[in-house]
Amino acid sequence: MTDYKEYKSNAKKLNQLVQLLSITFILLVIRHSCQPSSATAAALVVVAGLGLLIKLPSFAHLGIFLILVLVDRGGRRALLNPILITGGLIIVASLLAWSHFIESVNTEYFAYWTGRENLIGFIQPGTSRLSSTFWIKFFGYNLAYIVPPMAAPFTILGFIFTWKARRDSFFCRLWLYLFSSLLISWLVWGKGAAAQNYYNLPNLICFCGFFGVGINHFLQWKLLKSCPAVLSFLCSALLLGLGIAWCYTGLWYLSKPDAITLRVASWVNQNTAESDLLLYQPRHSSTVMDYEHQPLLSHLTGRRTWIWTRSTPGWEKDRALQSSSFLIVTEPQKPNFWELLRRGAKGCAPTPPDSLGESDPTHFICYEKLAGFAVYQRVRPNEVSP
Repeated sequence: MTDYKEYKSNAKKLNQLVQLLSITFILLVIRHSCQPSSATAAALVVVAGLGLLIKLPSFAHLGIFLILVLVDRGGRRALLNPILITGGLIIVASLLAWSHFIESVNTEYFAYWTGRENLIGFIQPGTSRLSSTFWIKFFGYNLAYIVPPMAAPFTILGFIFTWKARRDSFFCRLWLYLFSSLLISWLVWGKGAAAQNYYNLPNLICFCGFFGVGINHFLQWKLLKSCPAVLSFLCSALLLGLGIAWCYTGLWYLSKPDAITLRVASWVNQNTAESDLLLYQPRHSSTVMDYEHQPLLSHLTGRRTWIWTRSTPGWEKDRALQSSSFLIVTEPQKPNFWELLRRGAKGCAPTPPDSLGESDPTHFICYEKLAGFAVYQRVRPNEVSP
């Protein structure tokens, strides 16, 4: 069984790599805008290509940042750099070629996994960007995991001072350009910052910058300087301690393993063969019951797994019924404190779907019932594979 910590560690390393590439790109943009050279232009192309290839929705907004900074320093002519233009064309061609390759591999088994459908899925044209729900979720995620509430006032203060000094300071305009590029990305990607915390990581760099500006101005206030050193130290320690505690609480919540799926994975590894195909219907949580692309069970077991949700296409459901050796159905769980808190921010959870094992006895019969899930075995095993 693949270790769960290793699985989370790999995801964490990917996020760190995207953040590192983002910081590198921002620094290269600043360097190139101040001292243009062929070397920095080429480096920008390389870093941009890697970032877009690894995580396009989390990196694409930096292209807007690049345009704004270059125009600020050199006017529109700065965009006519031959290396940047050639590199941009190569990146676009490479992404199209890579998308075509991935599409040719995926669509052999999953006809709807096309680049166009994936793009539409991320943009989500039907999602309103003007609704209060959209922005409540956005601010909820950022206050919970990116900017702790005790740091938010300093971040807002930093934004205000940066905005006021924008005409006289290129440094201040840099942060505003980065913020503007992020704002556009929030509005473009419907399946983004307001839908899932994962897509708020690009905000971290910008908000850290505003926080630094804000805390610097706060420390310059005469009222603070007049306070005794001990009082200032205690206030700083309290702020730091609360911030660390808040962030670690958020990290703990995000890193919590899906206990039910972990138990399912343990049973699968002990009771099934590597060649067995599985059909998994997760009903234990509102966060998983309608997400058809869940990778956790297949990652932990190495088994090829169909995911049965209300949004799974009909043809895929038919094939899953004909090819799966086992059906595993999890049971709805009583909401705990964290789930109630999540529902308070995101609304009531949808009603869990009916158990496939109980509603369709023609394909599967009950094999074993365990804490939190039930296992069903095929009535007549079939050799068809996905």
